[in-house]
Amino acid sequence: MKALLVSTPMMGHLNPVLGVGRILTSEGHDVVGMSSTYLRDRIEAIGADSRSFLPEADFDIRVSSERP
Repeated sequence: MKALLVSTPMMGHLNPVLGVGRILTSEGHDVVGMSSTYLRDRIEAIGADSRSFLPEADFDIRVSSERP
């Protein structure tokens, strides 16, 4: 089976998705995780391929959105 798991770039949203992905990869399924670029390492750590959102949606919540 092929699975696409998508999450907003917040750890409270991503962690449950990673749990599902970890189970699927351990059972031999092809899993792709999609979220912001800065979360690529976390997605690939479960054995899934990683894809990033389009540039307009690919933001890093660790960086303040406030502008001087």
